[in-house]
Amino acid sequence: MKNRKKLKGFTLIELIIVLAIFGIILSVVMSLIDPVSKVMKRASTKERTAAYSDNICEYITNSVTYARFVRVYEGGFVQKNDLGEIVAIAGDNLLEQERNAAKLLIEQMLNDAVDCKGNPVRGTVHVLKFINDDIDSTGDGNDDLFEGHVYDSSYTFTAGTKLYDNEMNVVDISGQSREVSLKKEDVTPDDTEFNPENNKLINRDLINPEHYNEYSYYFSNGYYTLDPIDDPDCYSKTDGLSESMNFAAVPIDYYSCFRPISKISGPEFSLNINVVSYKKDDKTNGKIKKVTYKPDEHTEGEDVTLFRSPAHLKAASMSLINASNFDRANYVTYMKPERDVDENYEPSGTYKKATGTDYGEAYETWKAESGNDDIYIVYIMPNEMSDVAINYNSNQSGPEATPDPTDEYSK
Repeated sequence: MKNRKKLKGFTLIELIIVLAIFGIILSVVMSLIDPVSKVMKRASTKERTAAYSDNICEYITNSVTYARFVRVYEGGFVQKNDLGEIVAIAGDNLLEQERNAAKLLIEQMLNDAVDCKGNPVRGTVHVLKFINDDIDSTGDGNDDLFEGHVYDSSYTFTAGTKLYDNEMNVVDISGQSREVSLKKEDVTPDDTEFNPENNKLINRDLINPEHYNEYSYYFSNGYYTLDPIDDPDCYSKTDGLSESMNFAAVPIDYYSCFRPISKISGPEFSLNINVVSYKKDDKTNGKIKKVTYKPDEHTEGEDVTLFRSPAHLKAASMSLINASNFDRANYVTYMKPERDVDENYEPSGTYKKATGTDYGEAYETWKAESGNDDIYIVYIMPNEMSDVAINYNSNQSGPEATPDPTDEYSK
């Protein structure tokens, strides 16, 4: 009988040894991969956050650069009263103040203006809100505007007074109200009721919420720089009582200093909105506001904000082209009826050329003396207004074009 070959294999002991060696090798490889993976993840997050800052700045630039009328409010909606004092714009809550600020811009720049058909100018007014602290905008006790978010609200409006009926007869407007009307997009022209919960054009969040998992944003108006802290002894913060807390214990690479550049100022019709993206943490949420920066005993201290590193600064710097053109004295924009010194209009059909000098300033900035550091931009785009082409006849007593009887605003 032939001898059978004995089949050899691994013993249980040998298998256990091989698995143990393989486990050790795998753990070593994973220990090398994990830090690299975390670094790549952090780098990817930083790149995405910087990209989102760029997208925010691009949106701001595209929205406001070509606006014809612009109002920038810092810290709250305010205006000057008859005594020249800065006072808050009327409203029981922020949302009402926002709407009144939108109406105020229209009243200043478009009141009594009519288009080439003799009808009140219509259009859309936008409000951009850059929020640095949580806010309850409706007054219901719940925050609905959140830190680091950018919101947009859009309102349709009708301004001015109607001068002609469908038969080109002059309409007596001497006793009519000149108040601006704001409306929702999805209602009839006579409906001025407003419900923010049913209107998707109010407080529309422009940034995807997922971007706030690790990072957040901070906004400011003006010219700023973001630098690493080189000497922590130059920074201090009061505890709200009497003594100061020194930042000497903070590693110099942990925070970046966001401070204004006082020697830089832009052209008259320019706007510079800064967007800082920064890493959040559990203790300070990634930023420390109202820190005193005093480099030496001979220099007056200034308030700055510190951001946890890595932080990224991007600025949306723009020249307000249309607003600048509107303020030129010879820039004809609309028709408006002649009124006497008492602002009474006699229905004679007489117009005057309305130039930039007949209205308020196309671009103004306002800063609340006390308030938060949020930024609100109210603006109107020329391409979102009704046709305002002007065709004067020989004696400039009225428009050559006749109203369209099918136009609901001509009825």
